[in-house]
Amino acid sequence: MKNVKTIYKNCEIEITRKKCLAGYHLTYYNIFTNNGFEITSSFTEGEDTIEEVLKWCKNIVNDYIENPQEYGD
Repeated sequence: MKNVKTIYKNCEIEITRKKCLAGYHLTYYNIFTNNGFEITSSFTEGEDTIEEVLKWCKNIVNDYIENPQEYGD
């Protein structure tokens, strides 16, 4: 299991890659604001590395900062 937890622009990003019950690897990710609002959380079945998913998550944070109305309250 690999795990990365970081703060980017006052948002917490956590990414974990581990085997699911079916035996293959999934990459789970969560993004929260500093006040606990969940921007998104999900998983990917692809072969993306943790670094690639982290870059993608940072792009989501950037979009959230520019377009918060698209993410609800």
